[in-house]
Amino acid sequence: MIAALGSWLRGVAERPPQCVAYVPVGHSNVDPRAYRMIKAATGGEIVVMIRDVTPLEFPQHQRPGMSDRFRRMLDVVQDQADPVLYNSKDTQQRAETRMRSGRPIPEALVAPLGDRPSRTRYPQLLRLNFP
Repeated sequence: MIAALGSWLRGVAERPPQCVAYVPVGHSNVDPRAYRMIKAATGGEIVVMIRDVTPLEFPQHQRPGMSDRFRRMLDVVQDQADPVLYNSKDTQQRAETRMRSGRPIPEALVAPLGDRPSRTRYPQLLRLNFP
């Protein structure tokens, strides 16, 4: 991922876009080095989507090591996400309950799956400067 990201960032440096928001929507590709590279090269934001915290709630139903991996991913999200996009208020509460105490919790945006976000319905999106 880092090699491909480096190539993309070189292209961005040559022709900077009006706005950059990196929005990973899965539980993979949560890489602190990649997030730092994106922010440094673009000044953009990292908007991470969390749709569940099942690996932490039901570790007995996960493959070995998955709960620990998810815990590390949630730490990265807590430390580096600009806002966190949740698919429901319930998911937001479950995730924030499992974030590390003593560290700031990122801003939350709740947008149910299948919903068409609009600037009037989700005014928080205005600060992301989407075109």
